[in-house]
Amino acid sequence: MKPNVDYHKKWDDPPNLPHFRKLVPLFLNPELQGPPIHDTQGLGLNHFAGNSQVFDRPKSTQLADGNSNTLMIGEVQSEFVPWGSPHNSRAPLRGLGKSDGFGSATSRTNRFDMLDGSTRVLSNKLDPRVLAALSDPNSTSD
Repeated sequence: MKPNVDYHKKWDDPPNLPHFRKLVPLFLNPELQGPPIHDTQGLGLNHFAGNSQVFDRPKSTQLADGNSNTLMIGEVQSEFVPWGSPHNSRAPLRGLGKSDGFGSATSRTNRFDMLDGSTRVLSNKLDPRVLAALSDPNSTSD
């Protein structure tokens, strides 16, 4: 059954909320032990976030870097956002393995999907210069 989301209204407008209270299993990290899966309004949460340098840039900006060298989405361990929210991005340069950045609460590594659809596992101890290059979609380093 197709959801009856009214795309002419904000995603969290009351008539749209029933659709966003549903959980999307792909957006829940099974490795997290007992994380919240709903927020205080009963909206389904997302245990992953987008790279703010990709998602929060002006729409007209072209991506210069190779898609396999740019972080798109990564796992997070706190500050979960409802999956329907258009405001679910954060800066990878906050750090890996930190509660307000990207990272896993259960390991020393972090899974990221790259712009080309591949997945990479990065260490929490990744050199900050390498993390900066992987975070920036306009980086020209290969």
